[in-house]
Amino acid sequence: MKLALDLDGTLITAEERQSWLLRAVAARYDLQVCPQTVWDLKRAGSSNASVLAALDIEEPLADLIDAAWRAEIESVYWLGLDRLFDDTVPCLRALLDRGYELHLITARRNSCHLQLQLRRLNLPAYFSSVTCVDPVDAPRQKSGRLMEIDPVGFIGDSESDFSAARQADVEFYAVSTGQRSEALLRSVGVAHVYPSLGELQEIFPAAGE
Repeated sequence: MKLALDLDGTLITAEERQSWLLRAVAARYDLQVCPQTVWDLKRAGSSNASVLAALDIEEPLADLIDAAWRAEIESVYWLGLDRLFDDTVPCLRALLDRGYELHLITARRNSCHLQLQLRRLNLPAYFSSVTCVDPVDAPRQKSGRLMEIDPVGFIGDSESDFSAARQADVEFYAVSTGQRSEALLRSVGVAHVYPSLGELQEIFPAAGE
């Protein structure tokens, strides 16, 4: 059986890269931004624009900060802050041992930097395929790939992943360790929300059982 997984916020952290980069960009304009506040707002559903608005940073300065953030978020330096969750490798190994064929689907603009990061984190060996989609059109493109793979489930951390799974008629399983909180995920209709990959993987029996 096949199983599809998202990357950012699901297998690897997203908090440090996203929140500390916003802080660094804001500091260039002598603005103080608390990374924890940024992450709390994002977990509650905020975009960069709404985070900056909540921090009373007005346009066009907010637009400049957001544009710089987007230009740098996939740079090698900031990608270096991402790390595997403690239970990522044990989870992937357990699923492979149970006979699952794993497929990675992630939204990134820079596929070359993605491949470098995956190699740094020693992840490629766990996956039969790696698909990189455009973040601007992530739900539709992820959905298309899910329909090609036809997995028994898609594991992710956001409402975007949930939308992709719904469009592809694939069961969606969420972890609340990433970009969206359990409350936010449940508010958009996600039925299966787990506090960690370690707990989520326990629901998948050996393939064929």
